Amino acid sequence: MPVIGKIAAPGGKYQGDDGQEKTRWIHCGVLIRTADGKMRLKLDAIPMNPEPNQDGKPGLWFAVFDPQQTDRQAATPPAPTPAPVTKDKDPDIPF
Repeated sequence: MPVIGKIAAPGGKYQGDDGQEKTRWIHCGVLIRTADGKMRLKLDAIPMNPEPNQDGKPGLWFAVFDPQQTDRQAATPPAPTPAPVTKDKDPDIPF
């Protein structure tokens, strides 16, 4: 089944290299076309804390992006990498 769109939801704002405010997109799934020509939406994730709607009404808006768009074109700043967890080498600690 060919993917005809990438589904994403807004996940916050960030400042781009050019100084402009941009939207961080959360990949949520794909839009596919079945063999019989129907379109189906496959969601892998649903954001739990969506951006508030501009109209003030409840709801979550998703966007459909071109599946051929490269990851760099759709890239958002990477999430901060947590510091590696180091085990305490104290032999008196049982874990």
